[in-house]
Amino acid sequence: MNTTKLFGATLRLVLFGILLTSNGLAVIQITGIAQAAQHAHGAGSQLPHIASVEVGQSATEREGIGSDPLTTEEIALARRTTQDSAELMAARTRAATILRPTRIQALVDIELLHTERHTEGKALLHSSRQADVYFYDYANDLILHQIVDLVTGKIQRTHTLAPKQKLLPVADIETAAALQLVLNHPKLGAQLRFFYERATGTALLSSKHLQAQGGLYHVNPGGDSPLDAITRICQFHRCIQLLIPLQDQYFIDAGNLVIDLSAGQLLWVDAALHAYIGDQPARDYFFLYLPAMLRQ
Repeated sequence: MNTTKLFGATLRLVLFGILLTSNGLAVIQITGIAQAAQHAHGAGSQLPHIASVEVGQSATEREGIGSDPLTTEEIALARRTTQDSAELMAARTRAATILRPTRIQALVDIELLHTERHTEGKALLHSSRQADVYFYDYANDLILHQIVDLVTGKIQRTHTLAPKQKLLPVADIETAAALQLVLNHPKLGAQLRFFYERATGTALLSSKHLQAQGGLYHVNPGGDSPLDAITRICQFHRCIQLLIPLQDQYFIDAGNLVIDLSAGQLLWVDAALHAYIGDQPARDYFFLYLPAMLRQ
């Protein structure tokens, strides 16, 4: 079997998946991007979902009925209502005063990530339509949750949640910001551009030419690998990983790279298992930076 494998220090261009078996290495052909995601991130994984809103069944509907998903008009109404709320303005003012290592230029301190229909009780199912609007506060690593009454156009309740209480899907704006961080990195950006040109035959001139997909990174509490060591901070920060398809038969495997959106930094391990935070080798004192804990 003729196979092609191109490996980089952290990013890999994969045409055929390589899986460890009890007999050594097994070569498995990748026939599509969905299969590539499963081989790259585990047999039980799925291609990360990055839709940021739940869209109504009909884009022309102005009002949903009962338990129908939110229509585009309802989503727009919910977002307009929350954007000008006093609670959100106060939260943004507080977030702006908090020192952070790096702020990602493409993300504001508090970003609107997700909108969905609020689940009402059966008694209210046909008399009320409400929307859940979720903002992520990267400075405090909290979720601001607001419930909007779509009939009156008023906010019913506002409260904060810990990230573990509501696993928000990765929004398009977060995926784009994470991808730009990688491209701006002197080493990882060069790797990504090299693999793109190798796979497509053309130079990568803009991140818009990449269809990256983002998924939440979940910390392995019992892990003892170099990547596990530097990503323990992701217990408190919002961290994601990227899968980058290139045409249908190639994808960039970035399994050794985690993007910390709260701190605006890349956490990665090279082929020699050396850990890095940003472009600096990781040291023990880096692990002490847990701002979410220190501000308690």
